[in-house]
Amino acid sequence: MVEFVKPEGASEDEILRQHEGFVRQVVGYATKNLPHYVDRDPLLNAGRVGFVDALRRYDAAYNTSFRSYAMTRIRGAVFDELRRTD
Repeated sequence: MVEFVKPEGASEDEILRQHEGFVRQVVGYATKNLPHYVDRDPLLNAGRVGFVDALRRYDAAYNTSFRSYAMTRIRGAVFDELRRTD
């Protein structure tokens, strides 16, 4: 398992841009069974917030990969947004 290390001097925005595909993939998978009329843009924004939250809170001492942790935070943010708008 390759450990995630936040690049020295890289801002959260830069890291988010580098991992935008990953965020889109997780959000897409989490929302694949939603009706076609549900607007995906707010959910994608919530996923981005979840990713940044994962960047800030990740601790390697939990013995989990950053990717797994970020997936959980992104999905949680998407579902929270769905509940908020329901």
